[in-house]
Amino acid sequence: MLKKNWIYFLFAFAVLLFVYTQFIRKKPTEDREGKVLVTIKTVHTSAGWGYEVYRNDTLSIVQHTIPAIGGNKGFVSEEQAKAVANLALQKLKAGHFPTIEIRELDSIGITR
Repeated sequence: MLKKNWIYFLFAFAVLLFVYTQFIRKKPTEDREGKVLVTIKTVHTSAGWGYEVYRNDTLSIVQHTIPAIGGNKGFVSEEQAKAVANLALQKLKAGHFPTIEIRELDSIGITR
């Protein structure tokens, strides 16, 4: 009978621990206010310039080529990569997917 009670106790403890770690405790990707820090970094590659998006110092998006066009062509300059990265960052902060369309590339003067 005593072994059976210990098994129930350990099972209940495991369930409570799981609930605590998954739902109650703050996720490690959030700061004290529950906000996620999103930053961008431009990178120079063999194809040209690209960018990376970090969420709380964790690499989240790698974009080493111009999005929305075919092929593996990088951005001509670091400024172009930074402009598109900032556009993707604005979309993330607004709660949207950071997809970039050709018309958006044209509107900010990205050469293809």
